[in-house]
Amino acid sequence: MSISKIQEAYKDVDKVRYEALSNSSRDEYLNDYDNLELVLYNYCVKYLKIPLMSKRIPRLEPIDEEVAENLVKNTLSGSLEILHYYFWDWKSYTTACSKIFDLLAPNGIAAIRIPNLIFEKVKADIEPEFYINGIFGYEDGRDSIEDEDYILPLSCKYIGLWISRIKTEQIFVWTEPLFDFDEDAESDDMMALDLFHQSLSNKIQRTPLDKSYKHLIAGNPIFYPREDLINLEHLYYTLEFESLAKSELSNNNEKSLEVVSEVYGDSPFDCRCLSLCFKKKGEELEFDNSKFTELHVASEKDDWFESELYKEFKPYDTPSLREKLTQVKDFLVIETLQYDFSPISFTINHPSDFRWSEYKKWQFMEGELKVCLLKINTDEVLLDYLLHFLKSKSGDLKLKLASFISLEKEYSWRDIAIPLPEIKDQKTIVSSLIKTSRLNDKIKSLEDTLLSSPINAIQTEIELTDMVNRLEMISDAERILQIVNRRGKETKTVELKETFQLDVKKKTIEKYIETSSLKVICSFLNTEGGTLLIGLSDDGELKGMNHEIAKHHKDKFDVFKLTFAQKLDKRIGKEFLDLIDFEFIAINPNCHVLEVKCIKIEGDNGCYLDGSDFYIRRNPYTEKIEGKDLVDYSRKRFSKL
Repeated sequence: MSISKIQEAYKDVDKVRYEALSNSSRDEYLNDYDNLELVLYNYCVKYLKIPLMSKRIPRLEPIDEEVAENLVKNTLSGSLEILHYYFWDWKSYTTACSKIFDLLAPNGIAAIRIPNLIFEKVKADIEPEFYINGIFGYEDGRDSIEDEDYILPLSCKYIGLWISRIKTEQIFVWTEPLFDFDEDAESDDMMALDLFHQSLSNKIQRTPLDKSYKHLIAGNPIFYPREDLINLEHLYYTLEFESLAKSELSNNNEKSLEVVSEVYGDSPFDCRCLSLCFKKKGEELEFDNSKFTELHVASEKDDWFESELYKEFKPYDTPSLREKLTQVKDFLVIETLQYDFSPISFTINHPSDFRWSEYKKWQFMEGELKVCLLKINTDEVLLDYLLHFLKSKSGDLKLKLASFISLEKEYSWRDIAIPLPEIKDQKTIVSSLIKTSRLNDKIKSLEDTLLSSPINAIQTEIELTDMVNRLEMISDAERILQIVNRRGKETKTVELKETFQLDVKKKTIEKYIETSSLKVICSFLNTEGGTLLIGLSDDGELKGMNHEIAKHHKDKFDVFKLTFAQKLDKRIGKEFLDLIDFEFIAINPNCHVLEVKCIKIEGDNGCYLDGSDFYIRRNPYTEKIEGKDLVDYSRKRFSKL
């Protein structure tokens, strides 16, 4: 079977896959989870005072270009209160269909269902006279399924749109509801309807960006700025990227990929030329730019295939040439692939890993595959570090997001920001990543051995036990020192205090200092748990508690521990003691740090310092301890940050 036929077959497979998933999404949405319909009905009843059974609320009907033309021909412009239609698939919609919106009365609304694939086309066709105010959908397992192969691709998602002449600042997005719409007057769903109504009057602020993804996939509606919305994929990628843990390196520098690299070639030929353009210089490889240029010039001549250079170039993919390229430290290859029915994807390769094939050749000729050769400025970024970053979840999302924004720029992804720790830190990161990869490979190998050769189970068990023992060899003191040695020592789950009661300047015991530590413990219990380390200054300098214990606790650690336990009992409460564990860690004979581990409270019971009407909590965005008066708070349902 020829390569071209295989390529066409793969395209057919992609198309069939898209249509099968999209049709399944449409059927499930329309038949089981059409939250747009329920929002429409309840909105009409509550805010437009239209009775539920009124003929003023039309039934949901299918529509295509022919139906739209007949509707426009036989209906007075501006005469309809409500449009209620769905497009069966992406082929059902054409620009001519957008004429139906002219039939809406000045305050009319349209509830339209579409395949997500045509979202941008619909948006472009109706603006600036009509605007999308809300995007609806149904849950597809993003919050619970780890294997991405079993999560519906966003390009296949079937969605509902609320459209009117109102240009809202925020777009209401409810694309992952977990259950049917609850029409009880006091339900969260009806509260969401109220918020949606407020958004139509531009009285709603955007949902905090760092919380939006978690809210969305948990089944809650969010509000997203209209000016930032490109399409649903861009929205999800943006929110997911913002939800990722950000680096704690406070002095981390960032530069765009464009600044730390240059485009050295834009074809497979350029990438393949590399194998011939390096020469040995001592122990290092040196790039021969003149040879690179010579190959380019020669390849454009009519007699290229008869030239000596071509004969040299042809067997580029031999094991010896690939082995030679493993020493390359300043080039990488980025392949970008996009079919009509598949989301954009990126493949990041070291030159020694880059492969070319007849199939890729056809993809390249069809304009579906783009290949870019980048030369890296290794004074600012190590190639191995950059490869790891671009292949990471964060790097992949950045590449995808950039591809949506600068469509006119051929390599728009070069605008992405690369976090750039110091070179020595980059080396440490790469070394650690290589070690974890080796560890994973070793574990996988041992798993395969157990299953394929049970007779060697005893030896495999010995190896695994040895690995576990070595991993657990890190001492408590080493754990504390790791915190001391890292940048960004305090986090949402780690806080440092120099003393428990001692004012280091006055040399006196002060209750407000004690209270500060106990508030941290309460905040950890009320939120996600955490560790308080006493004996380290705010900047992470090891101070130890030895001086405080010697002067005020008879130089006995047991006396202090008894005092500490009594404070927890009296000021926090007996019922929480099982959630608090504390022990002294000896860093050295003259430096002991108290480690207080706190486990998150389960259920709706809060922890209150001194039993007062204060709900102590940590604001994870300011890292401050705050108190909230419970007199009016008690009227609301208890919730924790």
